[in-house]
Amino acid sequence: MEFSISRDEFLRGVNIVDNVAVIRGSMPILSHILIQTQGDKQIYLYGTDLELGIKGGAEAQVESEGSICLSAKMMADILRELPEGSLVHMCLEENSQVKISCGKKCCHLAGLPAEEFPPFPTYEYENLIPIPRKSLRDMITKINITVPLLEQKHLGAPNGALLEIDQQTMEMMGTDGHRLSYIKKPLELELSQKIKVILPKKSLVELKRILDEAPNSNDPVLVGFFENQVVFKIGQIELFSRLLETYFPNIRPRIAKVNDKIVQIRRQEFRQAVKMVSIFTEDREKYIRLNLNKDTLTINSQSFGVGDAEDQVAVVYDGEPLEIGFNAGFILDALNILDEEQIIMEMSDQNSPGVIRSPDSRDYLYLMMPIKLYETDEF
Repeated sequence: MEFSISRDEFLRGVNIVDNVAVIRGSMPILSHILIQTQGDKQIYLYGTDLELGIKGGAEAQVESEGSICLSAKMMADILRELPEGSLVHMCLEENSQVKISCGKKCCHLAGLPAEEFPPFPTYEYENLIPIPRKSLRDMITKINITVPLLEQKHLGAPNGALLEIDQQTMEMMGTDGHRLSYIKKPLELELSQKIKVILPKKSLVELKRILDEAPNSNDPVLVGFFENQVVFKIGQIELFSRLLETYFPNIRPRIAKVNDKIVQIRRQEFRQAVKMVSIFTEDREKYIRLNLNKDTLTINSQSFGVGDAEDQVAVVYDGEPLEIGFNAGFILDALNILDEEQIIMEMSDQNSPGVIRSPDSRDYLYLMMPIKLYETDEF
């Protein structure tokens, strides 16, 4: 194997796949990436942790074909130290060792045989379905904040998001047991049957990263489902992931309920008030109290032995007064990912979930459980 490649393209390709490499583990091969040439103008790079795999490609001048597994960390470190815009030459030598040269710089790196690298799944390209790239990215951004890193069995919350696709809509839902989020996007597809799967949190994080870093394009993301796996194809990049085979709670009754207290608030003003008041909260619960009255929302908090804070924002509201407690971090998570100037907050009573959504649609809903108001609180 021998090829020459732009240092910048090579580093970009390595960075795409090395995030899933397992630096410390019982299988040394998982800390490596597979580099494989194809034809005279292309190399492919692979990384996997056995649950999640990423394949990327880059243009190169290939002198001879071959493949080798190299340490993901070492390759990234080496390429970062080479000059930007330079040309890198790689040649496979004896005993799975490669020579990497760039101008006067040269190093030799020991590798592992390509045969030791876990095989990637195969799929039929014709069976992939197109999903609008912008829609998919927006869905992951807004759902991921409620998907836990680890399964919360005692709360009935898996570490994954439920994805449902039919011919006209795509829905995604996530919950950590204390809050949940739901989003719906329109589609135009020809499907023989409805798709219903649970995507792991780690896969969502990596997919979002790839979508963020990929060049702006109106090309759709191609998605395929086979056995217990899913593949997302974004240009030359392919992400493979195992699907979670677990229970996802039925949250539809929650999202169908419309609360009677509907408040319109300027998002940035509300965000700044919550952020300031949350300074005076305990680290764990970040408990703040909302006092809702006609056209006014007062936000306050208290940290015993530290002090207290209060702020007031103007709102559009003409209903009954309400006093309710929430986790400030939960509110900020929603306000940080929305981009509307105005948002709607729905509430019912002290014991029912609060809802944050956009003013003109219920296609995105963010629900959070309230925190019990303490009678000893004095604000």
